[in-house]
Amino acid sequence: MTQTKVSGTILRGGIYHLKIRVPAPLQPLYGGKEFLEGSTRSRNRKDAELRVSEARLEMDRLGKLDRETFDKIARAGGIRAFEAAHSRDLIGAAFRKSSLSESEMIEMGYSEEEAIVEAVKGGRIDTKLDAELADSERTLRKAGAQVATQYARSLEDVAADFVAYNNYQSGDAMRAQMLFTAKLFVEAMGEIPADKLTTAHLHDFMHRAKKLPIANRKEVKGLPFDDAITIADAKGLPRISDKTLGYHLWRLKRLSAFAVERGNMTSDPWASVKPPRTARKSHAAKKEEKRQPFNGEQIALIIDAARQKYDRRTIDYWGPIFTAYYGFRIEEITQVFTSDIVTVDDLPCIRISDAERWQKVKNPNAIRTLPIHPAILEMGFLDMVEERRNTSDSPLLFMHHGRGDQLYEREPSTRGRLAEAYGQRFGRFLDLLGINDPRFVFHSFRHRWEDCARWAQLPEEHQKTIAGRARNGSGAGYGHGVPVPLLLPSVSAINPAMKP
Repeated sequence: MTQTKVSGTILRGGIYHLKIRVPAPLQPLYGGKEFLEGSTRSRNRKDAELRVSEARLEMDRLGKLDRETFDKIARAGGIRAFEAAHSRDLIGAAFRKSSLSESEMIEMGYSEEEAIVEAVKGGRIDTKLDAELADSERTLRKAGAQVATQYARSLEDVAADFVAYNNYQSGDAMRAQMLFTAKLFVEAMGEIPADKLTTAHLHDFMHRAKKLPIANRKEVKGLPFDDAITIADAKGLPRISDKTLGYHLWRLKRLSAFAVERGNMTSDPWASVKPPRTARKSHAAKKEEKRQPFNGEQIALIIDAARQKYDRRTIDYWGPIFTAYYGFRIEEITQVFTSDIVTVDDLPCIRISDAERWQKVKNPNAIRTLPIHPAILEMGFLDMVEERRNTSDSPLLFMHHGRGDQLYEREPSTRGRLAEAYGQRFGRFLDLLGINDPRFVFHSFRHRWEDCARWAQLPEEHQKTIAGRARNGSGAGYGHGVPVPLLLPSVSAINPAMKP
């Protein structure tokens, strides 16, 4: 009887053998091999299909590894070599802890020479090796391997469990933030087992973390905790705000609560810890520091300069235009998919949604579909949309205008944000235009739009619908909201250059 062929395998003597091409970027994780090969030890088609599926899933997981974990596994000779080394280290640790004999070690698979070396070492496993084994265990879990927990869970382990439990993906901001905060804590306080953490540890970390510089500064980006503070001291760099420190505290408290839920801690020593009190600012000082709206002349300057400088397929070209006419938040306009340009009641519309990957909104009211402003249609927006549909495989509508006028398809940052790179680039663009007051930022478009909406005397419900704000009153949650055709006059009434 002829056996059925299974994609990703070859038949040898009636046994299915894996033969799956390893993508070039992943080959260092497979010992440099071009193909993943090996016997399935089965003649059964379904068994073979399952093994192929498992192998492809493993490749998919390995393709999402962070650079540090990728390099660690590659240096070991690949994932199989890393797993084997970890298993051997565990055997050695078990021997030293239980004082097994040389003959018993040989029976466990050690060579005579290895058994003698281990026997000479003897005694209890040392702290350094304990930490190394815990680290390799974490690395294997990141790679998706099923590893039995042998060592006490550090806060980084708890954070890894937290993001896995909540199914946060590589592009999710919460995933990056939780892992980053846990990493900072371990760098500052050391690999303390979760069940040994105390309130004093948290207070000590919070006191030291006040000295951290702003993380995205190029001088300190990626540096360990103490090194970042040393550079910040030497160069006089600005430090993190009380608000950022509060975010770190919130994440750490969430992790400690999760550790209790998972049985890694018997009680939560951080549950009652509160953020440190900060000096209260006067209302006058707060108003002085508040973001300011652009004026009409500034908006005209920004839009004209962007249209001259940038390619019309980029967020750099259309971001200022759409936000000036709609008051969009930067996260909203940067995450628009090509599929979000739709037709409703014969009107071309733009949709703000969280339905697709990478898309997030501030609240449910931010999900909205709005008719496209006539002025934007006159700029050839729909022609650009059609061009993107016909020429790009990226789901995102807008491209990135890089250095040297190079165009790139955009990807989320390591924190899962699509707006991050453009926000920084827009700040530099304002500097080039001579708009240097730090109170002027991308959000200044939204402040200006609110003023224009008041001057145009838009109906309050229309104004809140367009801006993506909550509606008030007992009837706010009823019905489908304002229909698109009724919104068109209100959208069209906005002119960013208008005056009161």
